[in-house]
Amino acid sequence: MHVWLVIFVSAVVLPAQSLRTFGIGLSSQWLYPNESEIFNYTLSTRSSWGVMTHFWVTGDPAIDLSTFSYYIDGESVPSIEFVSYMVAGAGFNDQTAPWGTTWMGKGAKGGAWYNN
Repeated sequence: MHVWLVIFVSAVVLPAQSLRTFGIGLSSQWLYPNESEIFNYTLSTRSSWGVMTHFWVTGDPAIDLSTFSYYIDGESVPSIEFVSYMVAGAGFNDQTAPWGTTWMGKGAKGGAWYNN
């Protein structure tokens, strides 16, 4: 199974108007039946908080039922956890595509769940 994942996170060092952003796109990432780390980022010591501003994932049909977990500050239990279709606002796993708004939706028949 292959997964394409794009994450854009804003690390705030100054006021919100001065966001420092970074992003990553992973092509051909494998899905595993057990939890595995795909991406890890640590804010600089000068930062007091960070913001996830974009999530997009596509690829293998199994992505529709994949769970994504975010562990903050060394947590042993994730404070953010979701199934891909839930982050796009489709609590009923709507496979009709494409559909969406500027903020969330499904961009293709196979995966392409996004949230801005």
